[in-house]
Amino acid sequence: MLKIIDNPQGITGIGQVTGDKYHGTGETEQVINASLRNGHFSGAYVNNFKLIGPGKGNNSLIHENYHVTVNANGTVTTEHDNFSVVCK
Repeated sequence: MLKIIDNPQGITGIGQVTGDKYHGTGETEQVINASLRNGHFSGAYVNNFKLIGPGKGNNSLIHENYHVTVNANGTVTTEHDNFSVVCK
């Protein structure tokens, strides 16, 4: 098993209409299980990306997770779960 955790740093953006400055933050976790013995591969990906803006009610959370499986025959299947964008 391989587990990778990423944290975005130094991500900023400017609102096109308001000119407000936003900061990107969050965490991304990948879990990969692989077996070279039978050619099977599976992985899980969870992403929580936050855009933090000035003042109250000016933030958003983007959440997604999905699973990827490659069987011994090379057939790839992807399952996406729980994609959401929430403004706070």
